Amino acid sequence: MPGKILRRLLSRANNHSSVEPDSLLDSESLEANGYRRDTFSQCGEDIIIDFIASQCGIDISTYFDIGANHPFEYSNTYLFYSRGASGICVEPIPSMAEKFSLARPRDTVIRNVISSDDKPVSFFVLEPSTLSTLDPLALDRALSTPGAELIDTINVMPLSLNKLFEQHGVPQLLCIDVEGGDMDVLSTWDSSIYRPPLLCVEDLEYASTRTLRRPTGVTDHLLSNGYMLFANTFINSILVDASIWVEEA
Repeated sequence: MPGKILRRLLSRANNHSSVEPDSLLDSESLEANGYRRDTFSQCGEDIIIDFIASQCGIDISTYFDIGANHPFEYSNTYLFYSRGASGICVEPIPSMAEKFSLARPRDTVIRNVISSDDKPVSFFVLEPSTLSTLDPLALDRALSTPGAELIDTINVMPLSLNKLFEQHGVPQLLCIDVEGGDMDVLSTWDSSIYRPPLLCVEDLEYASTRTLRRPTGVTDHLLSNGYMLFANTFINSILVDASIWVEEA
């Protein structure tokens, strides 16, 4: 266990009596005493990110949310927005982008896709919208889900991650969830130049039924570029720049 974390845990142990007053044990005191943790992510990714940030002394104030979809539901960035952060949210579906603009006015909503293509691409809009994708293979897998339906195909202009970094700077948190196009997104990023300290990336081939985990290679790619895997929630990998996490002996 890194030294700073150990010292913090010991400090907390010294500052809290093992015998808690009854006033701290009733349900009404949970929020007042910091025991309750809110999460908006699908599998609690945001509170894992929050923990890593606190250990590294990072107060998250900026983020990129690639494939943002809904401003609240399954959002890996809304927890930080609710605390005053803001960022760049890339969402090509017009109705979802409009929801973002209305619900999160501090964010900048970009109605493009991140891709290595340099010409307009076809983006498949599905119901449920979380399955929308520009990857034809991901589309076929999504349509095997009972009730899933293709409702529109729109032409969208692609951008690169490098271009976003050039235009808006490097955020403290980069989230990527693009339903099958994650490796293509990463191919547009020069991580030797632009290095967000915290990453949350989907690394799972979608299936309409529960299966053994089928990673897409996203995590391995990031590990080979100097990031450290802190946690995997089956759906998403949460990584931190190893040079920030590892303490000098």
